[in-house]
Amino acid sequence: MRNRAGAVISIAACLLSLVILVWPYVVKPPSGITTYYRGGMLNPLLAGVLVLGILIAFAAARENFISTHLSAGIVLGLGLFTFLIMLVWAVTSRLDVFRAPGWALPAQRFILVGLSLLIVFGAVWHIWVNGLLFLRQ
Repeated sequence: MRNRAGAVISIAACLLSLVILVWPYVVKPPSGITTYYRGGMLNPLLAGVLVLGILIAFAAARENFISTHLSAGIVLGLGLFTFLIMLVWAVTSRLDVFRAPGWALPAQRFILVGLSLLIVFGAVWHIWVNGLLFLRQ
């Protein structure tokens, strides 16, 4: 289990990120969600697409379609881009949209930034434990 703990952390963070990205569409009308997600410099739904790519990379490595080394590199690269997208969106988005009365998830941007950082942490842990870094003998 220790060899797969990083992958499990990243996969769980990916799945939670997708749920939290989709949750506003369940409780609010789509027009308000469009304003909410387009309030920053970057749209966090782009990070949702990258999260899907991370999940596909893990699945492909599990089924031996790609090597573990390639999968780890893909996951780490996409995880870093996901973190940057979420961070830029959280920092540059409009605060009046987040503070609107009756908003379903007021801390959503902070939760998504934390989950994207957890994806990167899990990817680095996965790479480190499996000896995929050239620094480890």
